[in-house]
Amino acid sequence: MVKGEKSDIKKQKLFSKIIRDIADELNVLFIVTNQLKKTTDPDNNHIPTLESIDYADIVELSDKVILLYRPVYYGYGDIDNDIMELIIAKNEQGLLGSAKVRFDGITSRIHTF
Repeated sequence: MVKGEKSDIKKQKLFSKIIRDIADELNVLFIVTNQLKKTTDPDNNHIPTLESIDYADIVELSDKVILLYRPVYYGYGDIDNDIMELIIAKNEQGLLGSAKVRFDGITSRIHTF
């Protein structure tokens, strides 16, 4: 690990602690987004996993991790029926699993079936 990476991790941990403290104090939910690694496993149809997250420390500090997967983005499925899978990969207070929804790429909206 390079010195700059250690500094980034420290900043992320501090940021996460501050967000958690504010959320607890105000009794609100914070949603933090994070970029996935540039490559996903083509042997698994590019379905993201916890290992796909760029910074592993983010996973450790999170109560819940929900990954979004659109098969059509990787050339699977029908463009007119763009399905998005919401993968609950970490949930400290409940079940793991997934749900499929319809993604409208024009409006960037998610719809239930």
